[in-house]
Amino acid sequence: MQNLENEDRRGEQLATALGWFSIALGATELVAPRSVARAVGIPDASTSTIRAFGAREVASGLAILARPDRAGWVWSRVGGDAVDISYLATALNSPDADRGRVGAALAAVLGV
Repeated sequence: MQNLENEDRRGEQLATALGWFSIALGATELVAPRSVARAVGIPDASTSTIRAFGAREVASGLAILARPDRAGWVWSRVGGDAVDISYLATALNSPDADRGRVGAALAAVLGV
């Protein structure tokens, strides 16, 4: 019984950390989309696209922290990560992209 309680507590802590991470990442994308685009190696990325990704991240983070159905909101964030992966994979073919940076960003998203 205690193992289940410990697993639940760890799951809650992980969900909380993911929620705060989402808010921080999303806020960065909203406030500094050009800097984010350069950091991930896509200097010609649309700022409105990066801001849209940021809004989605903030919304996911807030929903996760609100807690009504954390698992569902965590899975919605996973869906958002799938969109990010598709975007970054497509960016690898852009002649203006820094493939090393895009690859590192892709690996980071896959890791989360």
